[in-house]
Amino acid sequence: FYETALVRWKSLEDVPQQIRTYYALAECLREASDFTAAAEHAGKALDLAKEYGEQPELVAQGHIVISNALRSGQLSDTKTIQRHLLAALDVAQPAKAWQLIGEVNFWLGVLAINRGDAHTALEYDRQALIHFQLTKQSGWEAIAYNNIAFHALMAGKPDQAVEIAQAGLDLARQIGSLNTLGWLLSTMGEIQTYLGQLSEAQDTLEEGLALINEWGPARLRPGFLADLAQVAMAQRAWETAVARLEAAKEIAEIRAPQFMPRLHTYLAEAYLGQGDLTLAESEARQAQSIAQEKSQPRVEGRAWRVLAIVHASNGQVDAAADAFQRSLKVLQKIGDELEAARTRAAWGRWELQLGNQDAFEKMNAARETFVNSGALLDLQRLGSAPLTPSLTPS
Repeated sequence: FYETALVRWKSLEDVPQQIRTYYALAECLREASDFTAAAEHAGKALDLAKEYGEQPELVAQGHIVISNALRSGQLSDTKTIQRHLLAALDVAQPAKAWQLIGEVNFWLGVLAINRGDAHTALEYDRQALIHFQLTKQSGWEAIAYNNIAFHALMAGKPDQAVEIAQAGLDLARQIGSLNTLGWLLSTMGEIQTYLGQLSEAQDTLEEGLALINEWGPARLRPGFLADLAQVAMAQRAWETAVARLEAAKEIAEIRAPQFMPRLHTYLAEAYLGQGDLTLAESEARQAQSIAQEKSQPRVEGRAWRVLAIVHASNGQVDAAADAFQRSLKVLQKIGDELEAARTRAAWGRWELQLGNQDAFEKMNAARETFVNSGALLDLQRLGSAPLTPSLTPS
């Protein structure tokens, strides 16, 4: 459809419509996971928009579209993607293009959470929501609710996350936005898991997966499988978790490459639960390496934690202590208190086995963070830990 439309607009020498059609085609290709082609079409259109020069909004839109293709396909580094978004903002603000300003803030929030900075992500999210409400774009408003809810959860604010996610679900159902509904069901399932509501989470996530299987897009499927794997791990159903994560990885390699570092980490944790230290270490090393390369410090810190537990389980005391320290350093640098607390909890369990009195300080600090963050599942895990706990997740 878009390619046919492009031929027509070229024959009519209608440059603005050519540019808009290129952008629409690029977004269509991104949804189909053809990220390289999406970036190429967006780049052509952006060059054309700059040359045309009469509608600055088209230039701003081009920077947004190409940044999305580069981010989704992992085709460029974070700084390049951010430069495109800031360039879009520089053009959109003087033009008072409120919708585009909202979109830039939305995607800057996504970049911030990928760095593990939930608080900055929330600031961008709230600016995005204000602009979407100003322009009465209900579809964008609903997906903005999703991001606020997810980022609030990552910031340790589950009560706020539940309220916002429910508002998003209600709006998505009201306007019939199935794509956004899928995202919101995934987020609500994660919130329920975080709160230890595993049965509710299972139902929510299965509803979302059924929706995605029927209506798409396929690139959301790895996320649902990973979320369901997290539920399985909380239930200590390790084989189920591994099967779901392997299926998610197979899809994500093509459909959602930006999700691969997290999947490697989740698999490492699942193999750790199974007691397969060799596979756990392999997946964790891949996660750490890719996350470092792609500037995903939250994932990197989590990967170092798994490696620390592997070393501890193998009796490699110095290597374990070094990996725990690396995990904590990475996570503290980005202010991720929740993941840092999870590292302290794991470190404390190990030190308790060694008879090290520092264990109590680490575990108490972790408990305080879990209480303040409403992290009920983490509290259950910490609270049920025996005096000589297993190093594998409880």
